[in-house]
Amino acid sequence: MFKLHPTTFMKLRDELMERYLIRDSCYVTATEQLGIFMYAMGHGVASGAMCEHFQHSSETISKHVRKVTKALASLHFIYIKLPSLTDPVHPRIRHDDRFYPYFKDAIGAIDGTHVPTHILREKQARYRNRKEVVS
Repeated sequence: MFKLHPTTFMKLRDELMERYLIRDSCYVTATEQLGIFMYAMGHGVASGAMCEHFQHSSETISKHVRKVTKALASLHFIYIKLPSLTDPVHPRIRHDDRFYPYFKDAIGAIDGTHVPTHILREKQARYRNRKEVVS
């Protein structure tokens, strides 16, 4: 579940609205649209449960989850800066023979986040993490 302070939630909503990425619709406010998205991502519940919780049709739920997903993804141009090929490798990694061979061609950092994914069955063994989850 996402643990997001209400002020942060409202700032995110305002950011999306100021950039015209989401807006109030006839039956669903921008706040509720973002709430639907956060609930879907944080709880991973079935569509039926989402319909019951928010009292909207599955079409409405799906539409707003997709809309907010696209809106948030479009913010990556503003807030995410990928390292360039000219960015230096951190000295702690570069000068430690235990790490550098593994990170010399890496683009980005490893923060311990594992994202669940779908992989062809015959390739899944290579993508299992220490908890045996494909990520």
